[in-house]
Amino acid sequence: MKKELVCFLILILFFLQGIDAATINAASCSQADVQAAINSAVDGDVIMIPSGSCEWSSRVSIPSSLSVTIMGSGRNTVITSTDYRFGVSPAAGEFVRISSMAWNNGQGVYFGGGNGGADTFRIDNIYHTNFAGRFAVFDGIYYGVIDSNYISASRNQAVVGLSMGRLRSDSGGSLWSEPTGLGTNRFVFFENNIVNFSEPYIGVGSFDGRYGSKLVFRHNLGINNNIGVHDFENPIPTRGFRAWEYYNNTLITTESIQFLSFSRGGTGVFYNNRISTAGFSWMNNPWLTRVSRSYGTPNGLPACDGVVERFCIGEGVQPFFCAQNSDCGSGGYCVPLDGHEDSSGWPCRDQVGVGQTNPVTGVQAKEPAYVWNNYWCTAPGGNCNPEPSASGVLFGFVVISATSPDHLREGRDFYNNVQMPGYTPYTYPHPLRLIDPGEIPSDTTPPIRSLRAPTGNLSAGTNSTTISLVTNEASTCRYSTTSGVLYNSMTNTFSITGSTSHSTPIIGLTDGNTYNYYVKCIDNFGNANPDDYLIIFSISQYSETPTLEIVTIQEMLGAYQQYKRNEVTLSYFLDKLRRWIVFW
Repeated sequence: MKKELVCFLILILFFLQGIDAATINAASCSQADVQAAINSAVDGDVIMIPSGSCEWSSRVSIPSSLSVTIMGSGRNTVITSTDYRFGVSPAAGEFVRISSMAWNNGQGVYFGGGNGGADTFRIDNIYHTNFAGRFAVFDGIYYGVIDSNYISASRNQAVVGLSMGRLRSDSGGSLWSEPTGLGTNRFVFFENNIVNFSEPYIGVGSFDGRYGSKLVFRHNLGINNNIGVHDFENPIPTRGFRAWEYYNNTLITTESIQFLSFSRGGTGVFYNNRISTAGFSWMNNPWLTRVSRSYGTPNGLPACDGVVERFCIGEGVQPFFCAQNSDCGSGGYCVPLDGHEDSSGWPCRDQVGVGQTNPVTGVQAKEPAYVWNNYWCTAPGGNCNPEPSASGVLFGFVVISATSPDHLREGRDFYNNVQMPGYTPYTYPHPLRLIDPGEIPSDTTPPIRSLRAPTGNLSAGTNSTTISLVTNEASTCRYSTTSGVLYNSMTNTFSITGSTSHSTPIIGLTDGNTYNYYVKCIDNFGNANPDDYLIIFSISQYSETPTLEIVTIQEMLGAYQQYKRNEVTLSYFLDKLRRWIVFW
C-alpha cells in the first residue's frame, strides 16, 4: 500500500508540473542553441532538439532550480563530444529528463554536488556509440532512473560512477547513518539497458562506487561488463558503498577474465541473474567478495585486526583518525574504526554484511547480504545456456581466500541460496518511466521481433533445447503451442525476459517430430504484438542404419558428457559411439 501511494503522489506531482508546460524548439542541435533554449525555460517546459549532427566542445548546464525535459528526435539527433553532454544538479523537488538522441564518443551526464533526493531524474532512450566512459557520474545525492539506453564501445568502460558523498566533508558518512532502504526509491536505478562492449577489460568497473552510494541494477543485458563496489578505503579515507540490488539481468563475457563482480562493501540482494561466460581465471566463480583491510594496510590504512584504531564520524565531519572527541571538531565523535566483536577485529568498517551506522557510537547494524537463484555456464565465447534446465550451475558469493582473518563468513555476513526475509523489490518498471511528461511522440508500436532460434533440424536424440528471440526494445514475451492466441491469454512466459533478449527452455522433445511455438511480446507501454512470431524446428529421426558421417573421438566423448548431463538420450550417445567405432 505504501509503494502504491508513493507512485500516486509522483503522478500528481508531474501532472501539476505539466499544467503550464511549454514546448521550446531549439534553433539547432548546437551546444549554443540548446543552452539558449534551456536558459529561456521555466519549470515544466519541454525542450525539443531538432534532427541534425552537431559537435559540442563543452557541456550544457541545467540550473539546479529548473525542472525540464530535454528531448531529441531519436537517432536523427546526433551529438558528438569529448566532454560530458550535460551538467545537472537538480535541487530537491526538481526533476530533469534527458531523452531520445544519439551520442557519439565522449561522456554523458554529470551530476554535481548537492542533495536532490529521490525522483530527481530520468535518462532514457539514448543511443551511445563509440562510448568513451562515464555515461552517468554522481558526485551528489540524486536518486532516479536510467533506462532503455543502448551503450557500446570496443572495450569495457566505466558506465555509471557512483560517488554520492564524495564532495561532502564527511565522505559519505552521513549516508551510512540513514536506513538502508532496500526496496525503496532512494537508489539510482539502472534498468532495461543494453551495454555492449566488444571485449572485456578488468581494469575498469563498468558499474562502480563508494562514498555511501546505492544502486539497483535490474533487467539489463550486459556484454563484457564487470561490476565492483568498495569498502572502507583511501583516499581521505573513503567510506564504502552503502547498498545494492542486482536482479533479473543477463550478463555475458566472450573472453576469459578474472571475475565478473568484485563486491567489497555494503549490503543488498543478488538474485535471478543468468550469466554466460568464457571462463574466469580467478576463483572460477562470477561473484567474488572480500574485505580490503583483511590483507594488511591497503594504501596506508590500518589493517582490520585486533588493534583498536579510532576515527571521526558525524554530520559534516571528516573521517580522519583520532584519539579523542576533541580531535574531530564540533559535532564529531572519535569511535573505534572496526567492531572488535572478536579477536580478528570483525566486523570491519563498511564491509559486506553491515548496514546503518549509529551516528554517535559508530556501531554498524548487522545486515547480511542475500544471494539466491543465480546460474552461470561456461563455453568458448560465452556461447552457452545458463538456465538450470540446460548447462546452468547455481552459484553464490565466494570469499577470496588467503591468510586473512575470518572477516567474511557465510551464514553470518551473507547467505547463499537463501531469499532475503521480508524483502520486496521496488515497483517495476520504475514509476518515473510511466509518467513521461512531455514525451513526444508516445510509444504506440509493439516490439519488433527477430533472430528466432532454433530453426531447421536438430540432431536425433535431442530431448531439450532453448527457444530464443530478440526484440528492439525492452519487452516481456510469452508463447503458445497454438496459433492465434491473444497475448493476455497466453500462459507460458519466457523464463528470461523483460529486456531485449528472451529465452526459455523446452524439454520433452522426441525424435521425428516438428515443434511450433507462437510468440507474442509486450513492451513497457502496453503495446502487445497482434500477430504470431513462429519458432519452428524439428528433431531428426534416429536411424539404425549407419550413415557416412565420420564421428571423431572428441565428438563421441562430447556426446557422452551430454548424456551424463541428461541433455541427450542414450540412443543418441550410442549412435555416436557406433559411428566412431565404424570409422575408427
